[in-house]
Amino acid sequence: MFDLPVSAVYSITSKMIISEELHASLDQPTQTVVLHRPGPGIEMSRLEYLAGAYADKVQSFVESNERLLETRSITLGLQQQTGEKVDKAGVKTNGGNPAGGGRKFDGKGRGRGGAF
Repeated sequence: MFDLPVSAVYSITSKMIISEELHASLDQPTQTVVLHRPGPGIEMSRLEYLAGAYADKVQSFVESNERLLETRSITLGLQQQTGEKVDKAGVKTNGGNPAGGGRKFDGKGRGRGGAF
């Protein structure tokens, strides 16, 4: 997405750390910038504040996706155990049971076509 050489990023970040514009350290083995909370009486820069806000939003997004995935996997597991499938219209089918003959049900006991 961005095309900056690693040396340029290290150079810019190092200058910001030295001039105390950024409370951070460089972790060279993992090629990351580790932001530190400033001490009492020292305000965060706008960049540090925005980075923290972004990290919080990403964390809430990841947690939301994990809950959604967990809910869907539980639902899928229950459907597989009972042998039911749900088509795109939300109508349950009898999952290939020979007695059902592939007939669709609308959830109220009424059939919607298919072989008898």
